[in-house]
Amino acid sequence: MRRIKVGILGCGYISDDYLRNFTQAYTNNVEVTALCDIIPERAQKQAKRYGIPKAYERYEDMLASDDVELILNLTNPAAHMETSVSAIGAGKHVYIEKPFVMYRSDAKELIGLAQRKGVRIGCAPDTFLASGTYTTRTVLNSGLIGKPFAAFGGFCHRVQDWHKNPSVFFQPGAGPLYDGIPYYIATWVNIFGPVTSVSASLSAPFPSIKPVYGPEFEVEVPTLDIATLTFQSGVVASMLYSFNFIDSNMPRFEIFGSEGTMNAHLPNAYSASQLGETIRIKRAGDSEWRSIPEMTNYRTFGHGLGLAEMCSSIAQNRRHRCNEELGYHVLDVMNAFEDSSREGRVWKIESTFVQMDPLPADLLFGELD
Repeated sequence: MRRIKVGILGCGYISDDYLRNFTQAYTNNVEVTALCDIIPERAQKQAKRYGIPKAYERYEDMLASDDVELILNLTNPAAHMETSVSAIGAGKHVYIEKPFVMYRSDAKELIGLAQRKGVRIGCAPDTFLASGTYTTRTVLNSGLIGKPFAAFGGFCHRVQDWHKNPSVFFQPGAGPLYDGIPYYIATWVNIFGPVTSVSASLSAPFPSIKPVYGPEFEVEVPTLDIATLTFQSGVVASMLYSFNFIDSNMPRFEIFGSEGTMNAHLPNAYSASQLGETIRIKRAGDSEWRSIPEMTNYRTFGHGLGLAEMCSSIAQNRRHRCNEELGYHVLDVMNAFEDSSREGRVWKIESTFVQMDPLPADLLFGELD
């Protein structure tokens, strides 16, 4: 199997997870050949730690290298568009950490440019490729809880209580909508199909935050996001995601069917077992919940799974799963949260995507073929 040569742009916190998996798990498909960061010392440190051959000080020099075929874009969201345009303009494939870009118009421009240059775009999140979503889809397809008609997702994530630099999560390009909700949307559309409409209310209950680490800072984005999504399949899902709640016992993902209820996995995670939890169902007439064993080997923390699958697809000339069509649909839905909340009405979703088959269940961790 031919390995795709990858250059990583951005060597901050999340780069450790990618580099660990690329150098330990996805070695059949990915060869990291170069790193680059706006702070050159960070790229040099990561190159030394993970044995990467080259650390560039200038992004332009990495793009000019014949030893880089694909750029993994780990920059901040505000820089995704400009840096991805540069990569595609240099004839490189690009895989972008969530969010894809910030606006529908930018996404359309980026997709059009990639088509003209004959390169591919991939986009996180990729958690839907792993065991949690596979198991949920399989149970639903088996009819164990009958016909699904509703779902709920709720998550509280007080990043200000643990992160050393939490203010970045309260700036444009972040907040619940662009940091956490992409996991839910990408997972839900890969279970229930495309979204057709959104009704949302976004607010910021507190104008400033005093975090555990660092000084108080202003909140620049909504931090309490509530929405109802209608899917082409007829399923209606309610979502509540906030950075404000101290704690909660609300279910993080439940699906309601005509014959039972499923307590599914957290979409932010690759599997329920990753968090020490289980997927459970309770059918009509059951006195207790029943645990469902997870059905694939992709159960561990797996940043990079989507890019590795993209590299495998490029090598074999097949469609990749975290593709630009899915990425655009997820972005379209996220933008619709803002549109609906701003205008106070249900927002119709114009985009769609082709739902692809999940990864085969019998793959060992690190295998993609």
